[in-house]
Amino acid sequence: MIAYCRDYVKNLLMGLNIIPVYTRPEDANIYKGLVYSMVEPGREQLKYVNQRVSKEDSVIPAEGDQPEIPITTYRYKIYESTLPMYVTIIGKNLTQAETFRQSFLTGLGNRFMDPSNNAVLIEATECETLIETGSIQNPREGYLLTIMFAGGVYKDKIVHRITGDIVPVPEI
Repeated sequence: MIAYCRDYVKNLLMGLNIIPVYTRPEDANIYKGLVYSMVEPGREQLKYVNQRVSKEDSVIPAEGDQPEIPITTYRYKIYESTLPMYVTIIGKNLTQAETFRQSFLTGLGNRFMDPSNNAVLIEATECETLIETGSIQNPREGYLLTIMFAGGVYKDKIVHRITGDIVPVPEI
């Protein structure tokens, strides 16, 4: 989930033209410009839950002279995961950084679908003001946002259903 969430945030920042976007703190320290952003994942928390979250009835289509096969797909959430993502947005001044922050939070959304078509929920939880004092000529100000992602690890179980009437045959 870490790679999916990092890519989601990175693509959002690039789409809002808050570039360059760094994903490693070493890069941000070496190549800092006046305006930049950095995406850093925190420690992912996993919790074993093993609960059924959905049930879907469907039919496998007939092939040739084979009849349709009715199936039921059960989806189980094996692990629940939460991931904090730390997003740093730096501008030339606090006004520019505030404009970037509002654009970012507006575009963030409340969920996205991962490649396995599972929903990952998104919530911005914290925001802290940053003032970089490394250079007198080029002071930078910005924000450090904490974004929480909540998703899971899922497993599908497919069961073939028996249809029609079952008539017991009595023994004599």
